[in-house]
Amino acid sequence: MNKLNAPLCLVVVLMVLTPCMASWQVGSDWKVASDSSLSVACTSGSYAWSSIKPSSTWSVSGNLKIESLYKVYGSVRFAFGDANHEPMLLVGVNQHASHLSQVEVSIPGNRRPNLMVSGYVPGGDNTFAFKVTRVGDRLKLECFGDKGFIYVRETPRIQSSILDSIESFGVECDGGESAFDSLVITTPYEQPGHYTAQAEAAMLDLIKNFWCGGLGDGCIRPGSHGWPTPNDPKGGIWDRGQLLFCFDTLYDANHDPNLRQRLSLEMAHLQKYFKPEDVDKAGSHPDMIACDDCGWNGLFFMELYKHTGNKFALDRADALMNSAYERWMDNELGGGMWYNDSRNGKSIYQTGVLLCSLDVWKENGDTALKDKAISCYEWLESHLLRSDGIYWADYTRDGPRGKERPNDIHESGSVSFLAGNMGMTVLHARMYRMTGDKKYLDRALRTAEGISRKFVKDGIYFDDRDGWANGSFARQWAEEVLTLPGIDPKHKQLLFRTADSIYKNARTVDGFYGAGWAGPAEGPDSVWDIKGTRAQQTMTSGSSANMIMAAAIAEQESKNGK
Repeated sequence: MNKLNAPLCLVVVLMVLTPCMASWQVGSDWKVASDSSLSVACTSGSYAWSSIKPSSTWSVSGNLKIESLYKVYGSVRFAFGDANHEPMLLVGVNQHASHLSQVEVSIPGNRRPNLMVSGYVPGGDNTFAFKVTRVGDRLKLECFGDKGFIYVRETPRIQSSILDSIESFGVECDGGESAFDSLVITTPYEQPGHYTAQAEAAMLDLIKNFWCGGLGDGCIRPGSHGWPTPNDPKGGIWDRGQLLFCFDTLYDANHDPNLRQRLSLEMAHLQKYFKPEDVDKAGSHPDMIACDDCGWNGLFFMELYKHTGNKFALDRADALMNSAYERWMDNELGGGMWYNDSRNGKSIYQTGVLLCSLDVWKENGDTALKDKAISCYEWLESHLLRSDGIYWADYTRDGPRGKERPNDIHESGSVSFLAGNMGMTVLHARMYRMTGDKKYLDRALRTAEGISRKFVKDGIYFDDRDGWANGSFARQWAEEVLTLPGIDPKHKQLLFRTADSIYKNARTVDGFYGAGWAGPAEGPDSVWDIKGTRAQQTMTSGSSANMIMAAAIAEQESKNGK
């Protein structure tokens, strides 16, 4: 028999345990650094047990690191035991000296101890972010390695006599040097709601399809216009930014530390490949030839700053926003920003620049930047607002573009722009909270109503104009608009239904997300696919999936009474 395919024999040697610190009972071969961090070197099975006792619902998570193997095989695992710390379930990672890794769930003492075993995966991962959650009579496993190992699955049914008898949590090392950190035991544990679970499933799709590497060295897949560039590890910014928005949005809903780790890795990628002169000046890079590109890029920088505190990102956003105003803002047509250097029109697409500018001002006090943003905001309100409560997409020397066909708002073509209207509503909400002036609240409620009348078909939002960007402001919409006083609950329900439809109807079998939110995700019946806006492009999947992520925020707000 090929040893790599043979079940591993578990050697369990229980040592005499003595109390050590408040949270762990360990043997002499263990070192406890804190309540959530410990390490061990052993030749066979050695355990550390937490003093926390489980209820009927629980979740255990942490980083399991294999630093070296004693012989050919070694393991790091979570242990679930009885009141006497006798292991009843072991869940973790086995590793072979050839750097092959597998996930295993075993029941010590059973005639067939292995309840579930994954295949061996190469890659050399050493650290595994692992989470085990009891879901009824099963366990949900989520394992992400530092070099790209991914394993997310539920176990077969486990006998209630085992699960209901678990009275202790621990960790185990078998044959080597191992470390455990960021350990979190949650009991009782509340299962995520429908929209949070759906968003987490969508995030797994995005990670599998668009993340290169693992939790130790990875980044969003470098590309150009959403397509991979294997020979260019640098890639662009704005298209990957649409995907990064999903990480930020879901983090605000579930506070998953692994999402923040991925955002930190994106920060490292930015600093490694982009110098200030590459990204500080509007119009100087193919990713920044128009004001919307600068807006997406600036928001990308600010979300990295939000999660890392790295001033490099804040400085890039500040410089780029000031450069965009200098290049495209003037008094012609009454003010506002030109869309690009052609100066054929001024557009609601500038909302990204305005939102980013207010984010920068809030962090560094750049009042000149805030004043420019508010000036452009008022220009949009006075020049692009329509009688039906929404906004034109573009304004030219002849007035609103498409004014002779005001109802030409449909999937893949529009004289308006859903994301721009959402962005304006967020700006109204910010102005209201900044000033306390009710006129801004009235504007926000009015625009939300207009969106519900003009951008909804069959009970969900439709992607009217830009399949690469219409979900860009979904997080801000959920956090800043849906929490306004007097907002109609129907707007939250619209977001919920849209998220459900995107996940059910706009997801390809491979886990990409198309721009047709009612479906299909791709193929000859998808008008977006025919026009070249493909689910497999980074920004297409990112924009659509961000609506799913935002629904998770709205769900959490509902739980909190907002």
